Amino acid sequence: MRVGELLGTPILDADGRRRGVVIEVRTRAEGGTGGEAALVVDGLVLATHRWRLFGYERRDERGPAVLRAVLRLVHRHTRYAGVDEVDIDAGSAVHLRESWDALRSVHDIPH
Repeated sequence: MRVGELLGTPILDADGRRRGVVIEVRTRAEGGTGGEAALVVDGLVLATHRWRLFGYERRDERGPAVLRAVLRLVHRHTRYAGVDEVDIDAGSAVHLRESWDALRSVHDIPH
């Protein structure tokens, strides 16, 4: 499955209710060095809307304080799910193994 196929995929909770969509895929390099390392999906950023994060959720990012505050407010319900917290039904939906409220806030994940 390609990353582009995951973006915009509906998120369903354990009861089958739609909770949002995938707005970002977080990856990490695994094995090898440089161009030989493979990118592996580490987790998904899930939101109740399709707005992007623009990097301001990262703790070490700098930028206008007003913009950071507005984006933090807009993304207060945006969640992060590790790959072990979801089941991906290719091309159809992402099913949560945990409740939406049990997932970490996107502002609390390590970068």
